[in-house]
Amino acid sequence: MRNIFIAVLVGCLPLSALAISGKGTTAATFLKISVGPRAVAMGEAYAGLADDATALYWNPAGLAQITTPEATAMHVFWLEDIFFDHVALALPWLNGTIGGSLVYLNAGDLVRSDIGDTPDDPGRGTFSAADFGFTAGYGLRFSEHLHLGANVLMFSETIDAQANLGWAVDAGFLYFLPWPGLRLGGVVQHLGPATSLREEYYRLPINFKLGAAYLPLKEVALTLDYNQLLEQPGKIALGAEYLFAGTLALRAGYMYQEKIDPSELYANFGSQAAAGVTAGLGLRYAPFRLDYAFVPYGFFGTTHRISMTYQFAAASPAPTPTAQPTAVPTPVPTPVPQRQALEERIEAISRRIELGQLVNIQFKSGSTILTPESLGTLDEIAAEAASFPDLRIRIEGHTDAQGSAKTNLRLSQSRVQAVQAYLVDHHRLLAEQFIPVGYGESRPIADNATAEGRRRNRRVEFKVVEEQP
Repeated sequence: MRNIFIAVLVGCLPLSALAISGKGTTAATFLKISVGPRAVAMGEAYAGLADDATALYWNPAGLAQITTPEATAMHVFWLEDIFFDHVALALPWLNGTIGGSLVYLNAGDLVRSDIGDTPDDPGRGTFSAADFGFTAGYGLRFSEHLHLGANVLMFSETIDAQANLGWAVDAGFLYFLPWPGLRLGGVVQHLGPATSLREEYYRLPINFKLGAAYLPLKEVALTLDYNQLLEQPGKIALGAEYLFAGTLALRAGYMYQEKIDPSELYANFGSQAAAGVTAGLGLRYAPFRLDYAFVPYGFFGTTHRISMTYQFAAASPAPTPTAQPTAVPTPVPTPVPQRQALEERIEAISRRIELGQLVNIQFKSGSTILTPESLGTLDEIAAEAASFPDLRIRIEGHTDAQGSAKTNLRLSQSRVQAVQAYLVDHHRLLAEQFIPVGYGESRPIADNATAEGRRRNRRVEFKVVEEQP
C-alpha cells in the first residue's frame, strides 16, 4: 500500500508544469460546476470525505461508504439567469455501492451578435444554450482500509443549432489510515477524448485531486484538498463541519480562486474579488436532510445551492453512548428455566468461538455479505433458536472506529439485518423472533488503536430479551 501512495504522489508532482496557461480553452466547462451544498459549503474540499450520493462527482470511491439507498436533488441559483440542476441516486450492490446522476445547465436566452456589433446596432435575435450530463459509477470496498471507484460520464453541449457530444471517465481511491478518523482520497476526473464544435477540437477539463479528511470527534469533520486542473494553476481548499445535537450542521470553507486581471477593476472591486470563503448549513430530520451553501463571486455576484436528500431505509439516530438505531421493547417477564437454557446455549457457542472451535460471524470487508465460514456458526445458533420459538433474541452488531461514526452505525444495522435474513430465509424461523440492532462503534470492548482491538470490536452478539407477543 505504501507503494501505491508513493506512485500517486510522484505522479502528481509534474502536474503544475503540465498545466495549460489558457483558461477557457477546454470544452464541457459545466462539468466543473460543483454539486452538493455540503461539499461546496466546505470549500469544495471533499475528495477525502465524500460519504454521500454526491461522491459520484467528488470521488467515486466514496460511494462504497454508503450502506443505505440514498437519493439527492439540488438546484443552483447561478449567476445571471443561468440555472443548474443535479439529481443522484446511490444503491448498495454486491461488495460496494452503485450510483447514477444527472446534471442540466440552461443559460436561458442569449442575444445574438456578430463581430463589430455595438449596443446601438439593431438586434439579431436570440439563441439558447444548454448542457446535459449523465454519470454512472461504482464504489468498491476493496479491503478493510481501501475503497476504489470509477465513473463513466456521457454529456452533450448545445449552442444554438450546434451540438457537441462526448464521454469521459473518472477514477479514485479512498484510504482509511491506521489512525482513527484520518483518511486520504485521490481522484482523476474527466479523462476522455477531445470534442469538436464547428470543426474545432477542445480538450476536456481534466482535473487531478488529492484530499484528506480528519474526524477528531463524531460531530467534527476537517478537510483539505489540492486540485490541479489541466488548464489552470493548482488550487488549495479547506473545509470544516460541526454537527450540533445530531440535527444542525454548520459548515465553512475557503477555496482559492483565480485572481481577476488587476487591470479590470469594476465598482471598486480589486484583484482579489473572486477569492473568498464559502459557508452553509444543514438540517437533519429522520430520513431527510436539507442542505444549503452560499458562495460569493465578487462583482460577478453570488450563488446559492440548496438540496434535499432522502435515505430510503429508516434513518438511525446519531450515535451517542446510549443511542440505539432501533427501539428495543421493554423486556417482559419470561419463563426463567427456558430463558436460562437458551442463554446458556448461546453462551456456550460464544465460548467455542473464543476458543477457535467455531468461526466468528464475519462479513466481507465493508459489506453486508456473510463469509461462507460464518454460516456454520449461524446454523448452530439457528438450531438453538428453533428449540425456543417463544423467546425473542436481540442480534447486536458492533464495528471498530475506522471510518465515520454515521457510516459505521449504518453498516452495523445493515449487517444484523443480513444475519436476521439468513436465519429467516435458510432456517424458516420467524422474523419476529429476532430484533436486529446496530450499535456501530459506540460500544467497544477493546482499544481501537490496535489491530487486535479493532478485530475484537467487530462482532455480532446475541441476547435473549423477552417472550414473543
